[in-house]
Amino acid sequence: MEEKHYIDQFKGQTRLPNFAIPKKYELHLTPNLSSCTFSGTVQINLTINEKTKFIVLNSLELVIQNTWFTNSYGKVSIF
Repeated sequence: MEEKHYIDQFKGQTRLPNFAIPKKYELHLTPNLSSCTFSGTVQINLTINEKTKFIVLNSLELVIQNTWFTNSYGKVSIF
């Protein structure tokens, strides 16, 4: 039986749901020591084991400028 996922059931959780398994994190950070800030990029390789319409990622106090998703067939979606 396929379980339905609703965004409210993931709010406040500090980890990804069980159907999203991270395989690799690639971080490139550039610190600005004068302003105590940083900029950079993050690439996360995930295995998604169940059908879902969303993934919730934590980003407290981060400004995200661009996001995109590449599926296992190489198709890119920009958000």
